[in-house]
This record gives sequence, structure tokens and C-alpha cells, in this order.
Amino acid sequence: MTSKFLLLTKYIFAFLSLAIASSSSLFAQEQFNRSPTREGLFAIFETAAGYDISPYEISKTVEDINNEKVSVRKYNKLLKGESSEELAWSALILGWQAAFRGEFDKSTDYLQTHLEVRKDLGKAQELMLAHLYLGYSLYQYLDYKSALLHFQSSLDIANKLNNDEVRGATTALIGQSHLVSGNLLIAKEFFSSAMKTYDRIGYRREFAFMLVEIAEINVRKNDLTEAVRDLEKAQDIFKKVDDKPMQGIVSRDLGLIFFRDKKYESALNSFHESISITHEISVAKLMRDTYLRLYTLSSLLQNHEQSNDYHLKYIQLRDSIETYETSRVRSSQLTRKELLTRDRIEELLETSQGKTYDELTTEELTESQQVLEDEIGQLEQEMIIEDLSAAKRRSEQLSVEREEKIKQLTREKALQEAALSKKELLLNRQQTVRNTLLIIALFSLIIVFLLYNRFRQQKKSHLQLDKAYNELSETHTQLVSTQKQLVLSQKMASIGQMTAGVAHEIQNPLNFVNNFSELTLELVSEVQNGETPIEDAGPVIIENIEKIHEHGLRADKIVKGMLMHSRSSTAEKAPADINKMLDELIELVYHGNNDILSGTDVTIIRDFQSNIPKVNVVAGDISRVFVNLYNNAFYSMGHKKKKGGDIDYKPTLTISTKQLSDAIEIRIIDNGIGISDENKEKVFDPFFTTKSAGTGTGLGLSLSYEIISNGHGGTMALESSEGENCCFIINLPT
Repeated sequence: MTSKFLLLTKYIFAFLSLAIASSSSLFAQEQFNRSPTREGLFAIFETAAGYDISPYEISKTVEDINNEKVSVRKYNKLLKGESSEELAWSALILGWQAAFRGEFDKSTDYLQTHLEVRKDLGKAQELMLAHLYLGYSLYQYLDYKSALLHFQSSLDIANKLNNDEVRGATTALIGQSHLVSGNLLIAKEFFSSAMKTYDRIGYRREFAFMLVEIAEINVRKNDLTEAVRDLEKAQDIFKKVDDKPMQGIVSRDLGLIFFRDKKYESALNSFHESISITHEISVAKLMRDTYLRLYTLSSLLQNHEQSNDYHLKYIQLRDSIETYETSRVRSSQLTRKELLTRDRIEELLETSQGKTYDELTTEELTESQQVLEDEIGQLEQEMIIEDLSAAKRRSEQLSVEREEKIKQLTREKALQEAALSKKELLLNRQQTVRNTLLIIALFSLIIVFLLYNRFRQQKKSHLQLDKAYNELSETHTQLVSTQKQLVLSQKMASIGQMTAGVAHEIQNPLNFVNNFSELTLELVSEVQNGETPIEDAGPVIIENIEKIHEHGLRADKIVKGMLMHSRSSTAEKAPADINKMLDELIELVYHGNNDILSGTDVTIIRDFQSNIPKVNVVAGDISRVFVNLYNNAFYSMGHKKKKGGDIDYKPTLTISTKQLSDAIEIRIIDNGIGISDENKEKVFDPFFTTKSAGTGTGLGLSLSYEIISNGHGGTMALESSEGENCCFIINLPT
């Protein structure tokens, strides 16, 4: 459950924003000085427990909070004075904005200030909510003990004010805090208390949530019957309020309990109902494992028709899941919600033996296959013995009949022929028995040989499959490790080149800052010593400070451009100015490639179309694409310059943007060595490079292509003439 508490924070703070109070301006008061809604209060518990609250529309509220401009300098100044509504409002806004960035340490500090101010102002309603907000921030910061204290304080005030909505939310949060701390009995008491509150005020959806939490506790206590009863009751309520996501979750949890109780048919029905609503990959995996269990059991019971049916469904579902997960890995999609779901499933399926599903299934499947082989061999041997016995009985019966006929003939014939006829009969019978036994023995040997040969081939095949599987597993592990190292090497190489550019670019503004600051200090010293009148020195000092500020901003811009490229991507898209991004990165990369260019000046042509719209992109990822293309262009032009084939050769890099009907087109063109026709189709393949050994990893263009196509839904193409130029064309959808 621990991975649940650091996720979905922006959702809960978006709802809490409805309760922000302010007196700093008329707009702020009108926008945020409102009581929290029913959904907003209960969303605190939903996100704490790890549920998806996507049915609520919250994006506008998040945007409103982020658009509030609160000066940290003014906040610090207010902090030195007396408590006021403006200070409370500023602390609350800064707290939410820090939380949206995932900085819960800063969020907790701001909300602690908000609480202290509310204590000084003495308004019970606002103080109750302040305890609730700070408790939730501490909960997300994993300080459950402190969070419990503030939840309890909020509950005490809610009881005095007889506020059932806050009472229900805080009681549920106290139960959730005890649940994650392992205090199951105490957690169950608080959930039951919250359930009574919601039942009294008629909040059926919230009432059903408490039933689900109590059911989870009963599962941990191995009281599966009681857990099923609570979940079925909650399911009826979610159907009445038409909460589809929760219907899918409850059906999944019922299936998990049936699966744990080895009621696989019931589990399968629940999983089918869940996946028809949620379409979650986790439920598909549970269905796959259930089909495997049913296949194993039906094989052991020799129900071959049903076994084949379950086996076919298992294979189809397994292959579909593997195909989906393979495509998802290639497109670098995130699965944050699946991590939460996996934690909940592991808790509900936890067994005393501590075995995982994969281990248990493999052992049972191996055992069932061995049992089937042994039983088939035994049945075939029994059939052989029965056939031999039947043949022997038929042979004896025929002999008796022939003997009776011979006796009848001998009685009819003359007595002188009796002895001869009897001897001939005995010889015929012995020969018939001998031939029959020889045929039976030969047939038995053939069957035994075929059975033994089949057994030996199957055993050999199994050994070969196990060996091949182990070799493939080791090879896959080594490839994954090598790929990670190469990706890291590519990123570090890119960062190293940009660092050199930053060092060069930042030196000039630093020199200006140092020079103007020294001049300003000398003027101030002259004014203090009376050598220069303040009237003469004042304008010069102001002008120097403006220069210092101007070049300081320039250095700040350079550092921010470096950080934008080097920091890890959060995979959150935001509107970005593509022209500005291209322009900022080219200078950094240019100076980072001075060694490759050997001091040669490069003509950089910026053909940017003005007034093109901003594009929703992951800034860190897109900047890496541009840096990779710039680095390749400078490498190509530097390589062509070193070859010295053309004395009049002047390296030229052209960067252009153009707005299309549904996309922004970006072209990066260099007049370097170009790319041959035979290599054009391979440039986007992983690990393909035309650079010398140790110079490139072959991952730059491959990663760039993945970022543009899979990460942003765009296109990336190449046009090149060998020895003349190279043009990369990127289209980003608007």
C-alpha cells in the first residue's frame, strides 16, 4: 500500500482549493472563499486510499490555483507581521502550488503557517479545515503519526460544529491512517463510525466506500465470508448511483476473494464482469491465471474436453497480454495506476506460504503433466494386458470346439483311423498356439518400444525447452542491462556537450557582472569618502546595477535552458514555444561542439515563422530531440571540414519552423557529409551509427524517433544527399 500515498496528489488539492479563504483581493475572495463541496471533502479519502477519482471535473480548479500570483517575498514580509487573512490566503495558495509540484515538505511548511494564522484569527470553521489540510499533507509526506493528530483535531471541531460532512471525511481518514499503520481493529472501528455518519445523512456512495474498506480488513483477517457480504452490499449501492469505476473495482475484489478461496469458476465470472467495465490489464492477468488453474484441475480430473477449452482460452489471453505489454514498453507509456492496483491485488491474494502466483502455477502445471503421462502409460499397459488375455481366451475356445468336432468325426470313422487323427489334431493345435503366442509377443514388443520411444523423446524435448528458456532468459537480462547502460551513456554524452556550451555562454555575463559590480563598489567608496558627489555618482550606479541585472538575467536564462535539457522527464505535457526552445538550445550546443568544429565559425540561419501556436509537449523530452539533431549536424559539418575536400566550404546550419493545417513543421538542415541511400532506412534503428567506435552509441536518433512518434503522436523523417546535406523534418500536432 505504500506506493499509494505519493500519487494522485494534484487531484485532491484541486478539490481542496474550493475551501480556500482570502481577503487579499476581491477576485481572490470571490474565487476561493467558498466551503468545500461534498465531492471535494470525500476526494481526500479517495486519493488517500488509492482510488481513481477521474469522474470529477477538476482541471479548471487546478488551473485557477496555479494562475494565482503570490509573491514569496511579500509572503515573507507578511510573515514577520501580525496574523491576517492575506497571510492565511498566501500560505494556503503557496501550499497547494508546492503540492502540485510534489514538494510535500514545502507544502507542509506553508500549511503549518496557515494553521497558526487560523488559530490566531479564531474562526472555528476555517480552523477545522486548516487541520484537515495540514493532516492530509503530512499523510502524503508519510508522517502518519502527526497526520492522525491533525485529523483528530479537525474531527473534534466538526463534532462541536455538528458538521457531518467533515465528520465523515475526517473519521474515514483516521481509519485509513490506522490501516496503513497496521492497526486493523482500530481502523475497522473508525470506518464503521464513518459509515454510520454517512448512513445518517443519506450519502450512499460514501457509505459503500466504507463497506469496501471494511471488507479489505476482513480479508486480511481471513474472514472471507464476511468480506464477500460487505462487497456484494457495496456493489448494489454503486450500481444504484451508477458509479461504473467502483463497480469494476468491487467485482475485481470479489474475484480475488473467490480465487484465494479456490472457487475459480466464481472468480472467473467476477473478473469477466470487472473487465467489461474497467478494461484493466491487471484484471486480464487475473483471468489468465484463473484459466491456468482451471486447466490444471480439469487435467488432474481427466476432463479432457474441458481441459482443452481452458487451455485454449489461457493461451489466447496470455499471448494478448504479452503483445499489449510489449507494445506499451516500446511506447514508454507510464503505468502509475497499475502500480496501485498491483499493490491492492498482492495484499488481497497474500498467502501464509508466501508464494507468488507464477511459482505456484508452474509447480502445479508440472505436477499435473507428470501425473497425466504416468496415467496414460498405465492405461496403455492395462489395455495391452487385456488384449492378450482376450486373445488367449479366444484361442482356447477355438481349440475346444475343434477338439469336439474331431471327436465326433473319430466316432463316425473307423476305429483304425482314430489314433492317426488324434495325433494330427494335437500337432495342429500346438502349431496354432505357438503362432498365436509369437504374434502376440511381437505386437507387445512393438507397443512397448513405441511407448518407450515416445517417453524418451518427450523427456528430451522438455530438457531442451528448459535449457533454451534459461539461455533466452539470461540473454534477455543481459540485453536489458546493456540497453540501460547505453541509454545512460547517450544522455550523459549529450549533457557533457551542453555543459561545455553553458560554460562558454555563461562566462560573458559573469564577466559583465563582475566588472560592473567592481565599478559600482568603487563609486560607492568614492561617495563615502567625499571624492565624488552623490548627484554625479547616482545615475552611474543605477546604470551599473541595471547592467548587472540584465546580464544576471542572461545567465539565469542559460542555466534554465541547461536544466530544461538535463533534468528527468515527468511525462507531463505543457504548452511550449517551439521557436524559443530551438533558439535557446542552439547556442548551448554550438559552444559544446567547439572541439569537433575546431574553432570554425558556423553560419546559423534561423527561419522561424512568427506567431505560431504553442504546442503541448514534454519539454525535457523534446529538448533532447533537438540537442541530438544539433549534435549530429555539428559532427557532420566538423567531419566534412576536417576532410578538407572543399577549400571554400562554409559550415551552415538552417533551422526553420512553419505552421501547417494541423501541425508545426520543424526542419533542421546541415550541409555536412550527408547520409548514404543504403543507411537512410537504418538511421532510426537502435544501436545503428556511422560514427567511429567510441564516438556514438547509436541510440540518439532511435530515442528521438520514439519521443516524437510514440510520446507525442508526431512524425520524424529524413531527407539527405550523400556528401551535400542532411535534413530532418519533424511534425508536432497542434
